Amino acid sequence: MKRLSLLLLASCALAGPAVAQEWTTAWFAPAIGYEPTIRDALGRPYDNETVRQDVRIGTAGAVIRLRLSNELGDAPLAIGGVSVLRLDTADRPVAGSLRKLSFAGQAAVIIPGRAPMLSDPLAFPVQAGEKLAVSVRYSGPATVAAHAQMVDVAGPGDFTDREQPPQPRRARAGGIVSAVEVDGAKRAVLVAFGDSITEGVGASPGKGMSWPDQLARFLSSQKKGRC
Repeated sequence: MKRLSLLLLASCALAGPAVAQEWTTAWFAPAIGYEPTIRDALGRPYDNETVRQDVRIGTAGAVIRLRLSNELGDAPLAIGGVSVLRLDTADRPVAGSLRKLSFAGQAAVIIPGRAPMLSDPLAFPVQAGEKLAVSVRYSGPATVAAHAQMVDVAGPGDFTDREQPPQPRRARAGGIVSAVEVDGAKRAVLVAFGDSITEGVGASPGKGMSWPDQLARFLSSQKKGRC
């Protein structure tokens, strides 16, 4: 099955001083609604559950913010809380790294239908190639019309304050986090545009072995300021 995928690879700092709150997208996944051929495979809607989604950062920054997407959904989504933590090279939570995010100063938010939602900025330094886990608590029934990917579902209940949710269920379902943005110097961003192969189908799951992942590591290993 082929479908559109956009993956951010890596970036190189451009000359010039850093400008506060100048955002660069460090990870991105396009919103994709249910496809008729795989609709049943995406499982039931979430219901008072916590869903953990892994993202791999493409460029360094000192401050992050998350973009949640309900742009293809008709109904509002009630979010009870969101947290982020670091993962080590074995995909294990890094102790003490968990941080809660807020939306206009509040932990909970309702995302209107056909709209995105940005979190408040969070001081959370990240490096290129680093992997983060984002946990989202859905306060009630929620059909997420977003990019279908492998996520961990735990519940019922709110586990956004847990480094490791209890007995998570691995499932291919909608991941509401559509982008991670970083604040810092102006940067050029390279984008891989393709289908499921570009996303990593056929590569070792969870190992960062897709061709965009490997290219990102190569670019990140080059001297600063060169692409």
